[in-house]
Amino acid sequence: MRAHLTQRPHGPLIGRLLAGAALLLLPVASAEASNNFTLQRFGTCDTLGSTGNCLSTSTKDKAFRSFAGQLGEVMTIKGVAPADTPGVAGFVFQIDRSFNDFDVKTGGAENPWVLAHKTGKPEASMGTTQIHVRKGLPFSFEVGTVLTLLDDSDLLAVGVEGKWALHEDIFWPLPDLAIHGGVNTLLGSSDLVLTNLQIDALLSLPIGISSVVNLTPFGGYGVVLPFSASRLIDTTPDDARPAVASDTESLRNQPEVNFSLDTEPRPVAVVGARFQWAMLDLTYQSQFSDTVTSQSVSIGADF
Repeated sequence: MRAHLTQRPHGPLIGRLLAGAALLLLPVASAEASNNFTLQRFGTCDTLGSTGNCLSTSTKDKAFRSFAGQLGEVMTIKGVAPADTPGVAGFVFQIDRSFNDFDVKTGGAENPWVLAHKTGKPEASMGTTQIHVRKGLPFSFEVGTVLTLLDDSDLLAVGVEGKWALHEDIFWPLPDLAIHGGVNTLLGSSDLVLTNLQIDALLSLPIGISSVVNLTPFGGYGVVLPFSASRLIDTTPDDARPAVASDTESLRNQPEVNFSLDTEPRPVAVVGARFQWAMLDLTYQSQFSDTVTSQSVSIGADF
């Protein structure tokens, strides 16, 4: 439920603003898909037999978990909204554009992003776009669906989210308080399995300005849980021979490895502000952790 809202004018101007902003915020398609990844360098064939077959393998588990965790932070659902909800009759459509920064230099060739990138030359920043729909429910609940697209990549994530506002503008200026959570899963990768679970607590305070607009600063703290695993990874992709399990060394060829399902909690903090005029929402949010910083801007319509 929103307080201090002013009367809403007719929507043609708002619609034109939203359409123009959507064109600016949506990513530009790239035929090269330069942000696609491979897990082949996270496994190594350690021992070659006399015929060149692979007798034993090893994995870089720490580097794999670091890459999967950071990619999870990049692709996880970003709320880009204060603690309040649209109200039982309301819904919000928004497009969120995020710029995600991380370290690609520490460790050199053993850096997780370098190991994962198909060319071994990743950029230190990647853009994502969220197409985001939220619906208000009774008792200060809301639910939403989110599609996340990674720039210059075949990767995307689909997910759902929910929010419960424990206090929503009843005792103003006491801040609004909400619990927000979401889950999404990565699609488009042939070898990486990644599902992100996020939960956070939010505080925000709506401030009316000249009875025309609302400015709502907000902040929060939570945790991202990236559950990562892999399908079978061939450590000798240039060798066309099939994997063979045998006690005879000259016949044995076992170049395949895989990573089992695991997760590592990644604490995150968010700060931001929403500017609201009539149906139009403009929001900025910064999300940061020890390894990834995300700056997000959002434009939306609050019906």
